[in-house]
Amino acid sequence: MSLASSPLHPAVLATMLRTTLDAIPISPDVTAAEKATQFEAALKDIEHLAPADPTQARLAARIVSAHYAAQECLRRAARPDLPDSVMMRLQGKAAALDRMGRAAQRQLDKLKAAQPIQQATPASAPAAERPAMSPVPHTARPKSPPPQPVRKDPMHREEATTPATTAPLSAEEEQALLQRAMNDLFDRSSTAVATLMAGLAELPDAA
Repeated sequence: MSLASSPLHPAVLATMLRTTLDAIPISPDVTAAEKATQFEAALKDIEHLAPADPTQARLAARIVSAHYAAQECLRRAARPDLPDSVMMRLQGKAAALDRMGRAAQRQLDKLKAAQPIQQATPASAPAAERPAMSPVPHTARPKSPPPQPVRKDPMHREEATTPATTAPLSAEEEQALLQRAMNDLFDRSSTAVATLMAGLAELPDAA
């Protein structure tokens, strides 16, 4: 991760870089070019740690600052004109700064390990890496059975052809209809009797 593409807020990133560089001890004997090189190395250290949020940014600044402060203590402790007590005190400071930096490094590693792994979604994955989609097999749809012919009920047909019931007859109409029926029955009975008598007349007498 480069500092230009850091996910940190610009204000958080700028503050972290400024305070880290301000905390780096600079020897008075170095030139401006050497000072710029030292600052560039510190920025590369922060870039390598890749802090992703303000908490990680503080830990990264502590790691880098503790490293360069410990180096400065060791540099001063190496001067030949220092008393042994001062030298040992500087060396103790360097050891304490080293422990502080290591503790911050372990804490930063734990935070990074706890971050969820962002996996590429199928939409963001390259086209070459996307799994090829197999065509959906065409399945023939079952044909619906043909409509069955509707059987006509004879009774229903007769009922359908039966004329509608007429209005009820009056008493006079009923009497007239009954009289016609009686007359018709009488006529048919008379004809049947006459035919029967004619047939009996043709029979020989039983003597």
